[in-house]
Amino acid sequence: MSIALVGFRKNVLEHLLEYNFDISYFIGSEKKETASIDDIESVYYDDLFWMKRAEFSSSLNLDVANKVRSACYHLFIRTHYRHHSRSNPRAESWLDFNNHFESALQYYWNVIERNNIKTVIFSNIPHEASLIILYYLCMYLGVGTFVFLQSQFPGHFFAAKTIDGMGLDKFREDADFRIVMNKNPKPPYYMAWRVSVNRGYFYKNYFLICTKILLKIMSFSFIYNKNSFRKSFTKLRKLSSIYKQQNLPESLYSKFESGEKYIYFPLHLQPEMTTDILGGKYCDQLLAIEELVRILPKDIFVYVKENPKQTTYMREESFYQRLSLINRVKYMSMDVSSYDLIDGSQGVATITGTAGWEALQMGKPVIVFGAAWYRELSGVFDWNKDAEKAVSGLLMFEHNNDALEQSLWEKSKQIFPGVLDENYKVLLEDFDHLKNAKIVAESIQKILGQK
Repeated sequence: MSIALVGFRKNVLEHLLEYNFDISYFIGSEKKETASIDDIESVYYDDLFWMKRAEFSSSLNLDVANKVRSACYHLFIRTHYRHHSRSNPRAESWLDFNNHFESALQYYWNVIERNNIKTVIFSNIPHEASLIILYYLCMYLGVGTFVFLQSQFPGHFFAAKTIDGMGLDKFREDADFRIVMNKNPKPPYYMAWRVSVNRGYFYKNYFLICTKILLKIMSFSFIYNKNSFRKSFTKLRKLSSIYKQQNLPESLYSKFESGEKYIYFPLHLQPEMTTDILGGKYCDQLLAIEELVRILPKDIFVYVKENPKQTTYMREESFYQRLSLINRVKYMSMDVSSYDLIDGSQGVATITGTAGWEALQMGKPVIVFGAAWYRELSGVFDWNKDAEKAVSGLLMFEHNNDALEQSLWEKSKQIFPGVLDENYKVLLEDFDHLKNAKIVAESIQKILGQK
């Protein structure tokens, strides 16, 4: 079974080779590591962004190619564009996007063909530009896939065979880790990265960045260090974007009404994989709110609150204009506690958000619109299975702690030891790269049924 590994560190690859895995293709997350690999076709993750390894394929099957185009061309643009919004230059035209898409499609076709790949293992939900093409190409070629998702539970990740299977697929009859509840949940660790930008902070940092740009112009460094010059402008745009988003006009906000019945809908940060890919068509969060309002009883409102880390990107004027047109929707201030909103609600509606898991722990029911890892837990209602039943189920829900605990035990069978996203290593006190690589490799063995 020839395997392709996508997005892992080299030391995970080395352990899997020791376990006699037949790995023929490797997309590495570190440039230096990838360059030092012999005998296995390997490429650095970022080199696939602009398809620096592009190839022409004379054997590309037209039927398969058309299915891939139909399934993921829009996803490719969406995932590609999320990086353009930051530091990478934007595509010049729709044809520029199209050229990169077609180049990637042919490249991955050749990779699969020449390496006779039968299985592709993704270290994360494929969401970085062309990787979404590789995923769908595997689907239509009958190549097996495994997709992983780092969890907020320290040192563990979720596994599934497909994106749609996240939160559903099971690989074993027992579990070596128990997901536990906290009836008084705390904000996730990554929310600590949020920067509060008031007027003083904004003007101080705006002046400092402008000064740096001026010095680079005066020293002509923008000629021989264009990347540094571009990054300064990116920081300036981001600072302005955050300031504007955190200081919206007061007229946009509604007051919290005591005794009013409502569903709480916390907005997701975008662009973000958990919404843009795991959300399916509900990557358009307003679509989810619109559909929810159409089915809710007339006496129930939807309280919407922004993600604390959101910028003005994907919150353009058109977003608020469309939001304001939806009946019985109230946009809440960031000063209102999310936990208070959960506690006073009939329940929470979310695409795949952590707020859904927090609500369950607080004894509140949840409607999910996307492939949330917790969507099979007691108290969760899947919008995509039956929207009307999801609403009625939420409104008639009675919390059963024993049922939730039992469903958590079943869910624990989908989680495995290992840190795949090193942003999450801060959750562990004694994280060790080498030990973690072995743990990840052993988990992959178990998932593939080879141990």
